[in-house]
Amino acid sequence: MRHTFCREVSNAVRFMDGVETLKARGAVESSWMLVEAEPGLGKSSMFEWYSVQEDVPLVRAKADWTVNWMLKDVSAALGIEAKSSSKANYEQIISELMNGEQLLMVDEINHAARRLVVIETLRDITDMTQTMLLTGGHKGTLSVLKPHKQIYDRIGNVVELEVASIADIKALCRTRCEVEITDEVIAEIHQQTGGNHRRVMNAIARVEALGRRRREAVTLPMLKGLRLTHDNRARGASA
Repeated sequence: MRHTFCREVSNAVRFMDGVETLKARGAVESSWMLVEAEPGLGKSSMFEWYSVQEDVPLVRAKADWTVNWMLKDVSAALGIEAKSSSKANYEQIISELMNGEQLLMVDEINHAARRLVVIETLRDITDMTQTMLLTGGHKGTLSVLKPHKQIYDRIGNVVELEVASIADIKALCRTRCEVEITDEVIAEIHQQTGGNHRRVMNAIARVEALGRRRREAVTLPMLKGLRLTHDNRARGASA
């Protein structure tokens, strides 16, 4: 399977549109974008792709993040050597961002959403440097942040990821799969996976393996009774 990111899927379009909306914001301080998603919808892979594609520093929040740990992670993402003190790390991050970077990405922000001192430090960094912060978190992260008005008001845009449609799966197959797959098979992948991105990618890999073994295009009769994903929440195979 090709390791090419598919920009045509609706979630990628939502994400890219969200970034452009954030860039065109009216209030400079509303510089955060939050991407919310249920597990398995491809949020983290999209963050990793955008980070590489646009050369944007990316860090992943941790369940036990402290301010100093967060500052060290951000320093590493910016390519600068972490110092021993939080003050020194904070100052060098401010200097680095003011001298060049305009975007910063933090995935799994839900891990830190209840640690107000960590979130406030991120707010200080973005406020002082006018850096846009692209954050990703599980569904419900916005609700956790809402009581903290000084943080909530910084969120200039919210993007909600959705399950893949048949059109999305067709685009994924066209971009990633190296064997021919009929439209009926694409519909079967959608039916069995419910459009969950992680399960869709696993299903495409199984279909591709079948096509390679058979050395022909994969058709629906070839999938008779075959489970394309082992996820307990997956829907049954066609008879």
